[in-house]
Amino acid sequence: MIFNWIEITNFGSYRSTTRIDLKPEDGKIVTLIGGRNGAGKSTLLEAIKCCLYGKRSRGLRSRDKDYEKYLMKRKNYMEEEGDLTKIELSFTFYNKGEMEEYTISRSWFIKMGKLEKSFNILKNGFRLSLIKKEEYQDFLINLIPPHVLDLYLFDAEDIESITIEESGSKLIKDTVKMILGLNFADQLLTDLDEQIKRIGKEENKDENDEFKSIEEALKKKEEEKEKCYEKIGKVNQKIAILQKKQRSNEEAFNAVGGKFAVDREKNLNEKNELSESLGSIEGQFFQIASANLPFAIGKSRLEKLLITLDGEREKQGVSEFQKILEKKIKEKKIDSVKKKKLKSLLEDIENEFSYGENEGLLSYLSVKEIGVIEDLVNKLNYDMIESAKLYKEGVGIKEQIAVIDRRLDLSPDDENVDLKNVFDELQNNIIQIKTLEDEVKGLHDKFAKLQYEEDELERELQKLRISILGSDKNKVVKMRILKTKTILEKFIEKQTSMKIKELTRMIKINYAKICEKGKAVSKVEMDMESYQIQLFGLNNEIWRKDFLSVGERQLLALSVLWSLAMVSKKDLPFVIDTPLGKIDKENRDALVDNFFTSASSQMVILSTNSEIDEYLYEKISPHVSNKYLISFDNEQQSTYLEEGYFFA
Repeated sequence: MIFNWIEITNFGSYRSTTRIDLKPEDGKIVTLIGGRNGAGKSTLLEAIKCCLYGKRSRGLRSRDKDYEKYLMKRKNYMEEEGDLTKIELSFTFYNKGEMEEYTISRSWFIKMGKLEKSFNILKNGFRLSLIKKEEYQDFLINLIPPHVLDLYLFDAEDIESITIEESGSKLIKDTVKMILGLNFADQLLTDLDEQIKRIGKEENKDENDEFKSIEEALKKKEEEKEKCYEKIGKVNQKIAILQKKQRSNEEAFNAVGGKFAVDREKNLNEKNELSESLGSIEGQFFQIASANLPFAIGKSRLEKLLITLDGEREKQGVSEFQKILEKKIKEKKIDSVKKKKLKSLLEDIENEFSYGENEGLLSYLSVKEIGVIEDLVNKLNYDMIESAKLYKEGVGIKEQIAVIDRRLDLSPDDENVDLKNVFDELQNNIIQIKTLEDEVKGLHDKFAKLQYEEDELERELQKLRISILGSDKNKVVKMRILKTKTILEKFIEKQTSMKIKELTRMIKINYAKICEKGKAVSKVEMDMESYQIQLFGLNNEIWRKDFLSVGERQLLALSVLWSLAMVSKKDLPFVIDTPLGKIDKENRDALVDNFFTSASSQMVILSTNSEIDEYLYEKISPHVSNKYLISFDNEQQSTYLEEGYFFA
């Protein structure tokens, strides 16, 4: 699929009709669109999604009423009632080897306070003759599923949540299922459960009432989760806005701050380095703590166990000697006097190495198994020493960070009013971000609690289904349903496992391509239930989420989206807003070299001049087919477009 062009009229900051050609030419896949913050770059991304999916672009559960409010709000506010707002998008789609050109047109206007909407699709210049107009949107969704396109169209500063939040795991889960076609298998499982419910209703009214009660409770939990999920998204949007503001404030502060600003930047860099070291130490500590360390609670018992094991090995050695001696006595002809003496010797040996009533409890273990246990106990002693070292080192780093935080809290002299005002705003921003981050953490905890309660209800529902299937009535039908469910569940599990294995392999490869720290990842794992991602270091240690910086988490999220796109085997255009805002210079180079110029047949980049600077522009320019500069005219209150870029 290739985007050819888009025309925007009276949408958001775009007042007059603005046409942007996007089609790659001569093998140059990149369209570079530059603009300062607030110029209209994000509005362009929003316009593409709105044109394609309408109400669906606002979320799966968006109501007609909310969507209409959104359309009214997005009309350019300088225009009069009755003026048309319109978005047109042209794209080429390759369907079974055949090239098809589509033009999507979505428009609306307000007449006497009422919203009038229009939606049309042209295929190769003609209307879709075999499809009813009311089915146009479903046709487009089937042609380009929203879950798939979300992997390609995004604001890079908003994707970090994919790797650290339940909402991101949900996106991965839904996408994997859709790629595999497992959403249809899930629907069949749901239909089979409905059949069980119908049988239960016919056989037993009490069971039917119980079904109804649990399903109502499940529905309520799902609604609460959805509200929680939406609230997390809204709070994260506020955090993203404050973070952008924070970066602008930091730039302003550095511009007027003199030595104070230099010292502050030095302290911030030192704090970031210490935080990374602390994250590494905590990751190693967590790795130890999640293995054998809990057994340290019974250290004295373990020491006794070692003594017992040593005795057990000795006893088993003596026992083997006794068996050999007895065998030799039986095999050889020995006179009665010698035999009596040997038997007496065996009795003495047995008495010497006998165990009391509470001893010899491990006699069923082999010598090899005793050795394994001893190794584990010795490893625990080593882990206790290592964890104590890590704890001490971690405390020391936390104390250093606390000292730096006290330095950072120091305000500039009152004489420098401008500097003090910018500093105060910086500090206020930090407090607001921290408050919102705490709110997000609380919402995550609530989401996890709701998920646990939902899982409990699902287990109750499953027990009820099993009890219905266990009764004698309709036994043949029930057995068929049970057999079908079992086969389906195994099929889903096997296919999901295979696809997750392929996906995690691609994530590891792609993360190493675009992030320097990604080269130290030994493996990537994904939980088949939660779809949460876990990274492991070169020593097989678990990397905690805070071990990665914000920019590195953003690159990991980009690697996940890129890998999902590759696994889906769909060649769609990437449209990325603010791709480099949180990325350092070294990783920016890798992103330009390994992603922007080769990840797809089309790449549309929406960037500020501080992201794609002169140096990166020189690197990427051989791959650029179209370049534009978006600006905002304060007098006209409108976005306007001109060809070129900040440096060209």
